[in-house]
Amino acid sequence: MKKFLIGAFLLLFATVSRANDTIAAPNKKWIFKKGRHHATPLLSDRFISKPELLRWRIRFDTTARYILKDKNGRIEADQYDWLKLPGITFTPWFTHGNTAMVGWRYNYQKDSFELNTYFHQRGGTFFKDHPHVCVGPNEAFETEITLDYATKDIKVSIITPRETLSLTRRYHFKRFQSWACFIHPFFGGTTKAPHDVILYAELIKKVKFKGKR
Repeated sequence: MKKFLIGAFLLLFATVSRANDTIAAPNKKWIFKKGRHHATPLLSDRFISKPELLRWRIRFDTTARYILKDKNGRIEADQYDWLKLPGITFTPWFTHGNTAMVGWRYNYQKDSFELNTYFHQRGGTFFKDHPHVCVGPNEAFETEITLDYATKDIKVSIITPRETLSLTRRYHFKRFQSWACFIHPFFGGTTKAPHDVILYAELIKKVKFKGKR
C-alpha cells in the first residue's frame, strides 16, 4: 500500500475563502498578436535552476475578451478551450511531457475570465472544467507553483481577491531536482488569437531550492 501511495498521483483540490483583499496590478505587457499563438515579448532567459516557488501577478486587459464563431455565426467549440498563462516545464523539447501552468478562457455570457490548474504529464493533459475560479477584466490575481523536492509533488495555486484554488500532482523523473524552463503565455488550444489580445503578467517571487539533492 505504501508503494502504491508513493507512486500514485496526488489529486487534491482545495478551494478556500479569502478576504476581499485587493491585489496590486502588474505592469509587464504581453500581446498575442492577431493570428499568433505565442505572446510577445519572448523571454531571453528561460531556464531556472532548482525552483522551489514561483509566483506571478496577472491581469487581463479588456482586449482579452474574445468570441470565436464559425462562418455561420455559431460559437466554435474552441471557445471553451483552456488557453495558457505562464508556467514551467521540465521537458522544453516536449511541453506535453512534464509541465505545470494555469489555464484561462473567456466566458462571454458572464463577461468573466475562468481560471484553472493545468498539467501535462507524459503526453497526457490533466485538468477539470470544475471547480474553477473567476476574475473580471483588469482584476489582478496571482498564480503560484511550488515544488516539494522530498515527495516530487508540484502544486499549482490560483489566488484571487475572493478565493483560492489549488491542485497537487506527483511527478517521477530525475530532472525534477536540477532545472526547469519557463513557459510563455499561449493562446490555444488550436485556435490562434482572433485579434490583438493583451494581458499583464509579472514574476513577483522566485525561490530556489537550497536543500541537498
